[in-house]
Amino acid sequence: MRRAAARSLAACLLVAAAMSLRAAGEDGGPPWERLNREGVEAYLRGDLPGAVERFRRAAADRGAPQAVRTNLARACTALGRAHSEEGRTEAALPLLEEAMAADPDCAVARCDWADAMLSAGRPADLLARLDPREERNASVPQLLARLGEAQRLGGDREGAIATWERALSLEEDAAFRARLEALRADAELERDHRHLRAHHFLLSYDTAVPHRWRMAVLHYLDRAYDRVALDLGHRPRLPVQVVVTPERRFREVLGGHAWAGGTFDGRIRIPHRQGEDPSAVESVVFHEVAHAVLADLWPDAPVWLQEGIAQRSERTTDAPRSDPEPFLRAAAASGRLLPWETMQEEFLGLDAEAAQVAYAQAYGLLLHLEGRYGLARLRRWIRAAAGEGEEAAAAREFRASPRDLFRQWQDGLREEGVGG
Repeated sequence: MRRAAARSLAACLLVAAAMSLRAAGEDGGPPWERLNREGVEAYLRGDLPGAVERFRRAAADRGAPQAVRTNLARACTALGRAHSEEGRTEAALPLLEEAMAADPDCAVARCDWADAMLSAGRPADLLARLDPREERNASVPQLLARLGEAQRLGGDREGAIATWERALSLEEDAAFRARLEALRADAELERDHRHLRAHHFLLSYDTAVPHRWRMAVLHYLDRAYDRVALDLGHRPRLPVQVVVTPERRFREVLGGHAWAGGTFDGRIRIPHRQGEDPSAVESVVFHEVAHAVLADLWPDAPVWLQEGIAQRSERTTDAPRSDPEPFLRAAAASGRLLPWETMQEEFLGLDAEAAQVAYAQAYGLLLHLEGRYGLARLRRWIRAAAGEGEEAAAAREFRASPRDLFRQWQDGLREEGVGG
């Protein structure tokens, strides 16, 4: 692992003083002292696997003090975090669990483990292990923030609000306050809602939404779920939460952009427009269900892939859709194509014109990859990337990085745009 990985961890630990690793003992002491000293040296030069291996051996010595296990916890946390940052969640989790076992008081290990569990789409398992009401957890605001998010994802909004309120009482933080205000706004939005469990979904709906329209939404939800699950080879472990509300409330409380037909933020949100025929919402439902299924499979999937998959899902409906290629060639000819970096960010931050290009690029790139490599290989890359990171998975499946594939595809569009 890179030396920077170990050094960057030091800046992130909750208590800076606790970061100074203790190299107990001098030459000639018991074996654990030598191994501990070698572990510290390996850690400081950035050899995290070597540090973990030596601290493990030192900690296995019956005479080793708790300080050695604390060092093991810190090294495991550093290596686990490095894996997480590379998208290798499955490799990170056992290391972070080992860190928590070696030093149960290590709040950083618990925070990083919570992050990894959320990335793995396992909020229920996270809360089963770390109770936000337990004193050890309730005193760490950064951990409470993660546990509050797990409660929100699990549908316990009241519990999430209480946990975020506790976090904010311990540390005044703009991000904490924004999340708490969003949760309260959500509660206000659904104050008069009724709830319905249907197949793979938990539906929360405003009573002002017509019964016929709600039933149509449920029909489309079931169809979309089966189709997307088949395409991605994955079915979410928990019921997907869906909120249906009148459009005015959707825009007022959630601040939805004028061009957004629906949203997914851990829950599918669909606005009902007065007098709208139920068939008009079919493509919106397919789009948002694709987001939900992909988020369960790969919570940190890049935005371009999220939107590309979602639009591909839309096009399995009967709604008329145009081919993005002519639009993209024209955008290339006029210099309006967006760079790779923009395709990594949320498209809701773009203006309507840029958003149109971004969505077209996301769908166009996905079609390009599917056409070049086939759906089975694309699906294999997505599933592998969810566990080991998109770069490593792409190197094996495509023999190229996603950025290089994007650049080659855009170069082709520019050539076609000039030629046209």
